[in-house]
Amino acid sequence: ENVKAGIISHEQRLATYRQNLQRLPVRGEPIKEGVRHNPYASESEGDPFLELIVHFAVDMEKTYLRWLYEVLDKLEGRESQYQTEE
Repeated sequence: ENVKAGIISHEQRLATYRQNLQRLPVRGEPIKEGVRHNPYASESEGDPFLELIVHFAVDMEKTYLRWLYEVLDKLEGRESQYQTEE
């Protein structure tokens, strides 16, 4: 049960991080009102490192989820079925 709860939690985190990628400000473009952005970036442009951080978070969640699914398969006596999406 703890593994399944972990899978649910990390699937939700992965979805959130992917949504955050869609809301990142683009360098050189004005920041849109009402859109969450990096408070350390200037008022007029995005932070180039913010995208790198969010991509890292997505990759980390995908790796952790792959491991959780492998653990679940092992506990349930199955061959690993989980494939990461690109």
